[in-house]
Amino acid sequence: MAEFFDEFITQSTEEEQAQESLSDEAVALFAAIFPSLRSLLSRRLGAMPQGTHRLPKRLSERLTKLLNEIGKRQGDAYKEVFAKQLADLEQIARIQWGFTRQQFNTHFNINNLKRPPAAEMRSRIVNTPMSEVGGIKDWQKEIRRRGLAQVRTQIETLYRQGLTDKDIVARIVGTPANKYSDGMFNKLAGEIRKLSRTAHTHAVTMSREAIYEANRNRISGVRWVSVLDARTSLICASLDGTVYPVGEGQRPPAHPNCRSRTVPVVRGQEEVSEEGDVSFSEWFDNQSTTFQKEYLGPSRFKLYEKGSIQLDGFVKANKVISLNELERRTEGR
Repeated sequence: MAEFFDEFITQSTEEEQAQESLSDEAVALFAAIFPSLRSLLSRRLGAMPQGTHRLPKRLSERLTKLLNEIGKRQGDAYKEVFAKQLADLEQIARIQWGFTRQQFNTHFNINNLKRPPAAEMRSRIVNTPMSEVGGIKDWQKEIRRRGLAQVRTQIETLYRQGLTDKDIVARIVGTPANKYSDGMFNKLAGEIRKLSRTAHTHAVTMSREAIYEANRNRISGVRWVSVLDARTSLICASLDGTVYPVGEGQRPPAHPNCRSRTVPVVRGQEEVSEEGDVSFSEWFDNQSTTFQKEYLGPSRFKLYEKGSIQLDGFVKANKVISLNELERRTEGR
């Protein structure tokens, strides 16, 4: 069973690399419009007189036309990125099925694992909420809505403030010298990266969940597994090692950019599945004082060092407890 668990951990490491690669591709696809947007803005704004707070009707109409054209190009870029994201997630579902089937065959000689219909796996990935915003398509729509509104508002505001065309272009699109990292569009690309990472974790989780539920006769539970490093959130650290019934309990992603995964607990192997599994809390206890202080911050570290609060005590209802609340709790003891 230890080897079975280790295979899933190794797979998680490979998935994290794929997660970064796919998010890079999504960002690059969106960033491909930056040079043309910069050219369009420079050309159109350069042909317009410097703006003022109160624009003449004709000038206001020209600005509106420019904003509409920018919005269309931006919207088309979002459409292309989002279509790729959905296609990538369907591929993830196929990978999860092949990997899980292979592991059950290799370690338990089970070669008749039931495969969920592809349509069901896709439906789980696309329609199951992965955040307070909703499902993947809901998140995509929200990113598009906010992105279009922010760019339109910012261009109009800067123009009305009387900034030069060069300053407006630099603030909106960024500069080639800095690889467009200094513009507003780079922040929008960051939202796409966040979505890609989170959706990847969601797709892995939902694909595996469909497999777990289709094979309840083989799988008795679902173990939450968090990455053992400094990037793991307190939320995921507190959940690491938790075992839920199939079809019940919390699942990754616990938050945007979440890297946590689930591993099946094989029926009849429940006790064996604990062997060799080091929880985040156990791992954290063995780290240096310097690491622990940097991870928790000075105030939380003092509480942890004194033994006032264990690592999972810093989280409640999937939220990190504020320092003020922690102080009230510890003072009342």
